[in-house]
Amino acid sequence: MKPSCVFCNKTFSTRAGRDRHIKSIHKRIKYPCIQCDRKFTTKFHLIEHKKVIHQGINLSCDKCDRNFTTKSQLNRHIKSAHEGIKYPCNQCNKKLSTKYDLYVHKKVIHEGIKHPCNQCDRKFGTKSKLNDHIKVAHEGVSFPCDECGKIFSSNGALCRHLQSVHQGIKYPCNQCDRLYTSRFHLNEHLRANHEGVKFTCDLCNKEFAFKVGLDEHNKNIHKGIKYPCDQCSKKFSSKCMLNIHVKAIHKGIKYICKQCDRKFNCKSNLNGHMKSVHEGITFQCDKCDQKFTAKCQLNRHIQSIHEGVRFTCEQCDKKFTKLSTLHDHVKVVHEGLRYSCQFCEKSFSTKKYLRKHVRNNHEREES
Repeated sequence: MKPSCVFCNKTFSTRAGRDRHIKSIHKRIKYPCIQCDRKFTTKFHLIEHKKVIHQGINLSCDKCDRNFTTKSQLNRHIKSAHEGIKYPCNQCNKKLSTKYDLYVHKKVIHEGIKHPCNQCDRKFGTKSKLNDHIKVAHEGVSFPCDECGKIFSSNGALCRHLQSVHQGIKYPCNQCDRLYTSRFHLNEHLRANHEGVKFTCDLCNKEFAFKVGLDEHNKNIHKGIKYPCDQCSKKFSSKCMLNIHVKAIHKGIKYICKQCDRKFNCKSNLNGHMKSVHEGITFQCDKCDQKFTAKCQLNRHIQSIHEGVRFTCEQCDKKFTKLSTLHDHVKVVHEGLRYSCQFCEKSFSTKKYLRKHVRNNHEREES
């Protein structure tokens, strides 16, 4: 048997040729995962990948449900046990030799054919999707994938999907046979199904065990209406459409106080005004007892008047935010210190004012 590259399956006449190929083409990539073909530059990263992704995972054959620990074992099984098996079309039962031929057959023969639901007006591209829809929407039977939202008609199909697509069924429910890829989704399932928690439709109050059931209900019964306008009775299928409606129809509308005719741009400001002015609610500063009608006014007052006050003059109780400002105050007010100009008879309370005076009036004399 000729030596081959583990990364691209290219064959070589000698091992030395294969090694040179790996060094020049694949560089530092050394450690492939035999279960999913991912490649890693260090053995540590490969081990961490196996712990997180493949720990305890069995790869299932989608033709006979046998399980295998590695992808290579599964591929060998398919070649030896199922080679030549035909792929049936789920719309006409014709069998094709490859998945690609099945895909071409569906595109050429069945594309555009819709399967209508006889219980509602929805249509589906395949009969299997129609059957899944009937089970979920009209019979209440569903096996949703908690990772991507896809719905399956049986738990076995869900398990095969999780193994092949999301890789990592780890958390079984100990009260039923449902399986989950994360503890979070398992806990959500337990709360919804085994603790009495239900998902309620806010339009008709109907309850559902799963959120996906509620979503299907909204699509079929309420046609996606979810977002009501709080300024009129119209409802919209998305928040974006609601925002467009508000800007186009209600832009510029003022909210008027019925007690004093004051106008506000939004309802929340009107509510705040009603509470503070007409219901006797006030916001009081705990440092000086001054009162305000809104919390934002109180916050601005604290920031401008009280925040940062740390230095108090012992002779007159005046407060300052900086120690240097306090020293200037003591020198000027209580010690009579003045800063005299050397070019004229004027004096100033601070060096800053003196420098400004010299710069504006004596700059030429100084030079």
